[in-house]
Amino acid sequence: MKRIGNFFSYIVVIFFLAGFSYFFHSDLLMIGAVVLFIVPFISYPLLKVSSRRIKISFDGNKTVTKRDEEYILKVTFTNSSFVPVTNCNFRLELRNDYADETQTRYMSVSVPAFGRRVVNIYIKPILCGRINACIDDISVKDLMSFFEVKVNGKTDYAINVMPRRIKSDVDVLVGENVSDDTEKAHRDNTGSEIIDIREYVSGDSLKTVHWKVSAKKDELYVKERGDTTQERTMLLLELNKNDINGILDMVYTYLLGYVKLGLPVRVCWAGRGREQLSSCIVYNKRDIYPVFSEIYNYIASNDEEHTLSVARRQLSGGYVLYISSSEKGVTKVSL
Repeated sequence: MKRIGNFFSYIVVIFFLAGFSYFFHSDLLMIGAVVLFIVPFISYPLLKVSSRRIKISFDGNKTVTKRDEEYILKVTFTNSSFVPVTNCNFRLELRNDYADETQTRYMSVSVPAFGRRVVNIYIKPILCGRINACIDDISVKDLMSFFEVKVNGKTDYAINVMPRRIKSDVDVLVGENVSDDTEKAHRDNTGSEIIDIREYVSGDSLKTVHWKVSAKKDELYVKERGDTTQERTMLLLELNKNDINGILDMVYTYLLGYVKLGLPVRVCWAGRGREQLSSCIVYNKRDIYPVFSEIYNYIASNDEEHTLSVARRQLSGGYVLYISSSEKGVTKVSL
């Protein structure tokens, strides 16, 4: 409907220019009417040229932010053609699968010929998780919006939203129990032991392959060793979908507290549908971000005690720190 209105206005303008040029005997008005008349015939091929030479990227963005903090998402539009793009329309989708939230924005921008334009989009995440920013449904229009040409392709970018620090005192220390049904921890005089078992990835040494588990799983698994000369704390957390942000805030706060005390922590969890604990060890502040980046690869569960039940099947004896909800806080649980 808008395009029809534009076309109707265009015809009216040409008609009046031609009429005025006739009554006032103005060659200039007649030239203007002729130029305006031929514009649609040349705008479409020029539009096709520019649509093939426009690129969109997320260059220069940070991959991490914190919830409740403002984040500037930079979108760069590059036009390598001689035709300026006066009207580039696109859809920006911000999808947080972990929090089950999606935001959609429709935007428009102009890009000069042989130039680029950087658009700053301000967002303020209030939920933890990984935000997948996706730009698609891209199209360019001519100056009068008579024609529209679709631009193929889409652009993606991932932003990890970290939890926020809450007011809490770290005053409970619990020794880790590393004995489980899959692997008994082997320790030598240097304090090295098997601290985790994971799937084989390209580049892993064949010397680290756990052949017994690999045969049982029918896939290659490798052993990870670490230093256990100092007792570690095990922090067991539920990926409780109903309170995931409060739980992750509490985990983040406790990790900062243990790092400040110089004490290593082993963080364990089980995603929905998983029957094995996943874990990461935090020795210093640099190790905290990878923990949450890994957690966001797992699906939150509706079962409020899923991780605890997996831990009781896999681990044997000992006490752990357990976080099932922000309301209950951190409790000491016997396995």
